[in-house]
Amino acid sequence: MKNNDLQVLSSSAEPHDNGFLPGLVFGAFAGIAGMFLFGTKKGQKTVEQMKKTWRKMKPEVEEELEKAGHKMEKTNRPVLQALGEIAQYVAEKLDDGRGKKGKK
Repeated sequence: MKNNDLQVLSSSAEPHDNGFLPGLVFGAFAGIAGMFLFGTKKGQKTVEQMKKTWRKMKPEVEEELEKAGHKMEKTNRPVLQALGEIAQYVAEKLDDGRGKKGKK
């Protein structure tokens, strides 16, 4: 290969987005959060508090998802209709989870 050929190859190569460092930082923070939440007594108390809060919020979240899903499904925009169907699906699955727990 001549120097000309190398210059053409290097100039035609598209620059790539280097996402290694952001991924490394995100992974480190995720690891620290996991270690705190599942590896310490204070973290476990935090997890329990989060669970209690979710149990209180869950019916309201289900209702809002259902409303949003209905509104989006009624539009003439296919993307919003698809999002509406997804919202409906999620709301139904949240509701199913509640029903299964009550049966045990």
